[in-house]
Amino acid sequence: MGSEQFRPLLGLLKQAARDAGKRILEHYGGDYQVFNKGIGTRTGDVVTQADHDAQDIIFNHLDAPHHSQLMADIAVLAEEMTDHAVSERFTKPYTLLIDPMDGTRGFMDHNNSFGVSIGLIKKDGTPVLGVVFLPALDQFLVGIHQQETQVNGVQVRCDRSPESNLTLWLSEAEFFPAERNAVWHLLCRDLKNATAVKKIAPVVVGSPVHKGCNLVTHDGPSLYVGLPRREKGVSLWDMGAIASIVTGAGGWVSDIYGNPLELNRADSTFVHHRGFVFATHPNHGEAIVASFKTHCGDRLF
Repeated sequence: MGSEQFRPLLGLLKQAARDAGKRILEHYGGDYQVFNKGIGTRTGDVVTQADHDAQDIIFNHLDAPHHSQLMADIAVLAEEMTDHAVSERFTKPYTLLIDPMDGTRGFMDHNNSFGVSIGLIKKDGTPVLGVVFLPALDQFLVGIHQQETQVNGVQVRCDRSPESNLTLWLSEAEFFPAERNAVWHLLCRDLKNATAVKKIAPVVVGSPVHKGCNLVTHDGPSLYVGLPRREKGVSLWDMGAIASIVTGAGGWVSDIYGNPLELNRADSTFVHHRGFVFATHPNHGEAIVASFKTHCGDRLF
């Protein structure tokens, strides 16, 4: 699958993700320690022993002596690292963006919406490949940027039908107070006017990684959009793998203005500042970008 250059690395990442996911399932529904990050959000303020164990397992794979040559040109940035500044992501040609368990709240709420995410990007932020394991759903996704995506070893393509109903994947945070919901109504209205979409059905899914994967596993056209925020949103490790998984399946990925995602942002690990659009069909992505530019400009949410 994909470029021969990355085949050995891909094998390593797949094994690391699978082993981390197995360890997460050992904790799932059982007893585990819960820690507080102190960042003040319901979904992002907690981390569990399962998160830490999963990261340790991934790091043990990456740090194995027989993988030293394979990892020589690759920096590592992982969510549960104690110091994100120690990553060499601005000096090495490639960086691994690792979320050992995205969807910690879904894990704690026992709703199956959590997964292991490992994405490889170039130093300039261009996606290269992504590996995601959703252990509770037994879904293993591998994507090579703009080339190919597989789900459980079977090649898949986004549903590129420009018509019928469309699913809009949302988080709890997207259900804004009434005075701010108007933006979503405008975006959806313009999307319908610009395409053949007749009905848009919003569905709440907590994990950003799970939402991104749904674009290639869900039956029918779908969309995952994040409006620009100053703080409290997705980070580099949330987007690193699903960017390649969606483009590998033929989908659209951009920020809310139609530009590439800043997956190696120099001044922060926060990537929600310019919003994002993941769409199964380019017409839908283009319509959202055009609508937001028209109605919102540089507005933050």
